[in-house]
Amino acid sequence: MCIVSSDDGDRGGEHDGGTDPETAQPYAIPFIDNAIFVGRGSDAGKRALTFRDNAGGNYTNSMFVNWAKGVDIEDLEQGEDSYSRFLSGELTFTNNIVDVASDAFVTSQGEDLSNYFEENGNTKSSNHGITWTPNEVNMGGHANWATWTLAMTSGWVEPGFSVNIDKIISEDFTIYPNPVINSLNVKFNETRTGNFQLTNSLGQVIKKGFIDGRMINITDINSKGIYILNINFENDISVSKIIYKN
Repeated sequence: MCIVSSDDGDRGGEHDGGTDPETAQPYAIPFIDNAIFVGRGSDAGKRALTFRDNAGGNYTNSMFVNWAKGVDIEDLEQGEDSYSRFLSGELTFTNNIVDVASDAFVTSQGEDLSNYFEENGNTKSSNHGITWTPNEVNMGGHANWATWTLAMTSGWVEPGFSVNIDKIISEDFTIYPNPVINSLNVKFNETRTGNFQLTNSLGQVIKKGFIDGRMINITDINSKGIYILNINFENDISVSKIIYKN
């Protein structure tokens, strides 16, 4: 639970994917369930949650209330970013309540992601509340009180998913041209086997196929926009942002 100060509280959460460099491995994809973020009112102009610096993660069954703005996802013009994690399915937002004044779910560029928001069980309803059962808890007998938590001891919070890390392959391949004009080529430095999948900004699969050799060619991309190319081998994965201008 996050309840910000009524005087100088800022965001409820700012999820950063890295430190130095900010887009480096590993890519942690945490699972966050039943979180509660309470802001200091719409007049304060603050945002509930920001994903940036390539951060991914899975938010579900959580509440974001009393904020001026909701959730935004950093979308850079080039390079790895949290929007890439969102398009590749490594950043999800499902079954949450976002009761805010504006911008419930957007990118840092201002793109409205309402379709995803509504199709994945999220709501802007203000019909929400919190209930609890009063109980006495004794801290005696705990050797290190600093690591003791009421929520864990009372059984209200249980250890959940561990953080999983996928191994990201080094860039031993070349993608050209990017931006794409008519067709997209991927050339590997050595013979590889695996599969690829190209999705659009709505998460729809546009192309998919197998890799067996040193080259793949993707044609018949019919619409302008940003696409995500996932290249998967047995133990490795690569995610690249593709811009199609034709």
